[in-house]
Amino acid sequence: MDSATRAGATTSSGVRRITDVDGLRGFAVLGILAVNMLDLADPGRMEGATAFTGPLDTAVRAFVIGAGQLTFLTLFAFLFGYSFTLQKAGAEAEHSSVVPRTLRRLVALIAIGAVHMVFLWRGDILMLWGLLGLVLLALSGLRPRAALITSLALTALAVLYTAYNVLTAEPAEPLGPEALAAGQAALDATRSGIGDYISLNLDSFSLEDLYFSPLQVPPMIAVFLLGLAAGKVRWLENEAVLDRWLPKVQLIGLVVGIPTAVALGYAEAQGGDFTTIPGLIGQIGVPFLIAGMAATLMRMSRAGNGILRTLAPAGAMSLTNYIMQSVLMCLIFTAYGFSLAGQISPLGLLGITMVICAAQVAYSTWWTRHYRYGPLEWLLRLATYGRPPSMRR
Repeated sequence: MDSATRAGATTSSGVRRITDVDGLRGFAVLGILAVNMLDLADPGRMEGATAFTGPLDTAVRAFVIGAGQLTFLTLFAFLFGYSFTLQKAGAEAEHSSVVPRTLRRLVALIAIGAVHMVFLWRGDILMLWGLLGLVLLALSGLRPRAALITSLALTALAVLYTAYNVLTAEPAEPLGPEALAAGQAALDATRSGIGDYISLNLDSFSLEDLYFSPLQVPPMIAVFLLGLAAGKVRWLENEAVLDRWLPKVQLIGLVVGIPTAVALGYAEAQGGDFTTIPGLIGQIGVPFLIAGMAATLMRMSRAGNGILRTLAPAGAMSLTNYIMQSVLMCLIFTAYGFSLAGQISPLGLLGITMVICAAQVAYSTWWTRHYRYGPLEWLLRLATYGRPPSMRR
């Protein structure tokens, strides 16, 4: 979750960045809040035993999962790979090696993610990205075409593996007493005390499931490499390329992506079992949906709409906003604050999400007018460069 500066601005390394990159990152960080909130506000859901089973609750949850389960994370991963090329260009402009500073940055990201996972949110993604960033660093010398081919190959392998699991999976059984008890235990631990909540986070950590899962690691590296390939040819900064391809990406992305999002939502409504045909269709369609959404936003921006410009400050300090979302969710739902987990319906959570998003956009806009970096972005740059960067504009 790195940030880029606004269009026309120049970083200390002399690398020009564009508002659209920040705006898309802001769109992703705000969108992912709705998905994370479903799990943190309803801990039993992660154990397969949601506290809300009414028709409206199921419909709202299906909508959020269908539209955002993997889409916003995929956009983040693409921009992570794209931003890697900007960081490398910055290092080269300063006649500095990109490897040492990238290693320091990734170690800092892993450390922030570890603290985040233990104390705030067991669904942390930063540690995984820090580790997979090492793979991206090792592959960063690939030419754009080679990076694209490797990305497509990894995607194909992930789809085949998922399809195999779907075809060989046993029919899902109704929730038994063990699943219901696990869900209630997670809910109780979230609300009863800070120590219990931290223990829940630690007990949920699985190195195999998080970092060596064939369902998660290859697709993530594939999207990183897609972003890397796009960054190497400055795809998001090439006006001629955007004029030619954005309409096509928007059309194909939405035509393919929306039906597959419906399939993913259907899988959620049927009990959240994604090792099914609808679940497989939904996961395959995720890249199309987010590509269509991103292309739509970029075309709106290029037509004079200010949506991405409005979201850009939130994207410029996306790491800070991501962690702050977890802090706010913990204050609302866990023993850190009001312990309201399991008491607010999915529809109510959407309302809370919108309030937090609006507050983060407003706060980020104010902050970036006065400061160059968000608080955690400043910390990440300190770790990267080994010296404190200037905060004031």
